[in-house]
Amino acid sequence: VGLFGATQAGTVISNVGLIDADMTGNSDVGVLVGNNNGVNILNSYSTGIVNGIGNAGGLVASNYDGDITNSYSNANVSGSYAGGFIASGQGGNFINSLAIKYPFQSRRANIIVAPT
Repeated sequence: VGLFGATQAGTVISNVGLIDADMTGNSDVGVLVGNNNGVNILNSYSTGIVNGIGNAGGLVASNYDGDITNSYSNANVSGSYAGGFIASGQGGNFINSLAIKYPFQSRRANIIVAPT
């Protein structure tokens, strides 16, 4: 669940700002992308509320091999596996990207802050 529910490698999402989003779902709930599979995200941000039973992320719920650059999330996130920026994933680089708020109401919380 997200503006883009699931993505596939070979594309780029850029210059997207989502303000006051309200996302609710079961698994892989993110404001911008629910399940990111190798898509690069550039210059994007999110604010609002994210509620998920499984993975819930302020920008992306699950990220696999996607690079995220110059992006941030200022969303309130809750879920079993919550991340202020990304809830879970493997691979990918995070450049100048961060979560501004910590997740709440989570069994496992991830905070990803990538320094420049």
